[in-house]
Amino acid sequence: NYINGWEAFKERVRDYPLEKVQEITWVDKDLIRKAARMYAKTKPACIHWGVPTEQTNNCADCTRTLTGLMAVTGNLDSPGGNVLYVNPPTRTVAEFSRHKDLSIEQRAKRLGGDQYKLGARVAFITPKVAWEAILTEKPYPLKAGLLCGTNPIMTRANAKEVYRALEKIEFLTVIDFFMTPTADLADIFLPAGTWLEQDHGSATGLFWHAKNVSKSVRPGRIIKFFWSWAKEWGRTGGRLSRIPSTIYSSPRVSAGKNLRRSDT
Repeated sequence: NYINGWEAFKERVRDYPLEKVQEITWVDKDLIRKAARMYAKTKPACIHWGVPTEQTNNCADCTRTLTGLMAVTGNLDSPGGNVLYVNPPTRTVAEFSRHKDLSIEQRAKRLGGDQYKLGARVAFITPKVAWEAILTEKPYPLKAGLLCGTNPIMTRANAKEVYRALEKIEFLTVIDFFMTPTADLADIFLPAGTWLEQDHGSATGLFWHAKNVSKSVRPGRIIKFFWSWAKEWGRTGGRLSRIPSTIYSSPRVSAGKNLRRSDT
């Protein structure tokens, strides 16, 4: 058997003896040794990860290490191990965004498309190029934005740059559960419903299965899932005045005053 990069990996591991790892993690070195040997000798074995490891500064390196361990121990895509599931027959992000319907000329205008080719394949761009386009107006100015369930002022690098960009943009709509610092800068804030408040279907990324979910509580009249807001907005051609709902306008519109309700 051959593992690409194995020798380099062993050299790197030598920089972290168990005593050093114990000091960093606060986990007893004997427990670390026991866990490592248990995973290596158990056939098949599976490592499951999620929020505890992914919402940290070391998320990317941790995930790469875990997938490396799966491969080294022969548990990657092995029955009873970490199986690579086949996607269910649902629409992909690329199909949902329909970016392939764009003409060649329009595709060439997508921000970061030439620089971030992998993201461009599924209609993603790095937010960094969006902030730069708003602030510098190059290669062209972004004048409107729709943010769904994201709070970039608190989560993105260089928060001051993000703040300046979202403060400058001519029109900003935010769809979220709460009035976040980012939502405070929005012209229009649309309250989103949680999964507990909606009947919906979804495809889970970790296990690639489709499921139906029934709501547990009845939401308020104005609460909708973010895609419901987007669908209604699309049906009206982007004219908020034609959406038959009640929305909250943000402090950006009401001159810094408290949130007020307004009928559209």
